[in-house]
Amino acid sequence: MISAQVTLISSNSAFYVLLALFAGAAIAVRIVMRQRLPLKLKRFEGREQLAIEKIHYDFYPGYEIRAFIGLWREIALATEVQPELMRPMDRFDRELGPVKGLEVASEMDDLQEAFMRRCKQQKVDFRTVKVETVDDYIKQFATLQYAA
Repeated sequence: MISAQVTLISSNSAFYVLLALFAGAAIAVRIVMRQRLPLKLKRFEGREQLAIEKIHYDFYPGYEIRAFIGLWREIALATEVQPELMRPMDRFDRELGPVKGLEVASEMDDLQEAFMRRCKQQKVDFRTVKVETVDDYIKQFATLQYAA
């Protein structure tokens, strides 16, 4: 009877320790997330917001607009940057990349998954595709309206 109580107390204690560790980790992740985004968005201070349609007109007039807008928003959502602040030459390892010291493991996972899916759809080996900028991503995956 005594050994059963000791085991019960030990398993309850282990449960509460694990629960406390999980709660502490969740709080730490939330703190990092709250600090990370403002630091990332500081990179875009002073940058004029441009309508996505204007970016399309200025930089990608030969590309189908719906496909372009879908890709542009896909990048914005994954990088947590307003689409109106992004520019074609923004780099995934700089302007749009994780904040140094506050990286979150899953920060670019959605975009990486979309990249892999799109490579598969195009029947392209992802290892041969070089995508460093927003422009690279758009030109790789957007649809041309007409042949140049």
